Amino acid sequence: MDSLTCPSLIPHSMEQPSIFDESFDHPERLRRRDLMPAWLKVYTWVTFGLSLFMTILVLLQIPETSGLPDDVDAAGFWAGTVIAAAIIAAVYMSPVVLVLFEIRWAVGFNLVTGIVWIALVALLAIFFDPAFLYLGITMFYYIPFWIGLLPLRRSWAKEAMSRRELRRKKRAVTF
Repeated sequence: MDSLTCPSLIPHSMEQPSIFDESFDHPERLRRRDLMPAWLKVYTWVTFGLSLFMTILVLLQIPETSGLPDDVDAAGFWAGTVIAAAIIAAVYMSPVVLVLFEIRWAVGFNLVTGIVWIALVALLAIFFDPAFLYLGITMFYYIPFWIGLLPLRRSWAKEAMSRRELRRKKRAVTF
């Protein structure tokens, strides 16, 4: 048998090196935060700060129970007010926190939140009281944030990973 026709007889030094390196099987994926332009990263942190500020303002507005009539349960009133304040805080904080944690569905969540927020403010102002438009004013600082996230919608979910997902993937490869 000829050494050229039988692969087992080819000396090891004569084998052709592969054109694929080790990263071919494990392509390096980008972090979701790396897809964001620099202005959007800064704006995300500014929005986080404003959201934290709004949350603190809401929590500071919890009324005292000392001025309530005697027939009102003070503990129930206080608990209901705290729950309402927590819901309002979650509305302000969740869109930004999900982006900071690079959650896969954060961009979609932000788009749905924006649409629901606009619809809710419009319906409240039309059917109840135009004074509800003040809720819409607090939404204005989210609009550039949502506009910046819109082009990232597909690549955020499909092409990139969060830091936690990348660490988990690297641990799985090393074991």
